[in-house]
Amino acid sequence: MNSIYNLLLGIIFGSGLILSKSFEPTTIIAFLHWTENWNPSFLYTIIGMMLVSGIFFSFENKFNLTDGFFIKKDKQTDLNAKVIIGAILFGIGWSISGLCVSTATVNLAFGHWQSTLFFLFMIVGFYCPQFLKKITL
Repeated sequence: MNSIYNLLLGIIFGSGLILSKSFEPTTIIAFLHWTENWNPSFLYTIIGMMLVSGIFFSFENKFNLTDGFFIKKDKQTDLNAKVIIGAILFGIGWSISGLCVSTATVNLAFGHWQSTLFFLFMIVGFYCPQFLKKITL
């Protein structure tokens, strides 16, 4: 049942990215770069995502699904150097490329070679810290 909910949420999220053209790097870059050509359209997408998330979170709380039915809740709640450095690196990469995990995945369907290259390096980035941790210990 959990997989069905995840599929439904993924379809909703992916459809929103496509409808709002948020999967296009130029849309994201135009939003993140505060120049005279600033495009606030991505702000509406963020608000829409927050509304849909709020509905699912209230559903989760209403039916006492506090075990992380929709989202796995991490036990770590404190900010540490890894979290802050990771957020900074994510922001820099997102600002430069206009792609993040979700938009790179959606872009694979459109066959852009830049997105495929980004996706491959993203996968390497996911596993590189675990690999480096194993070989250095």
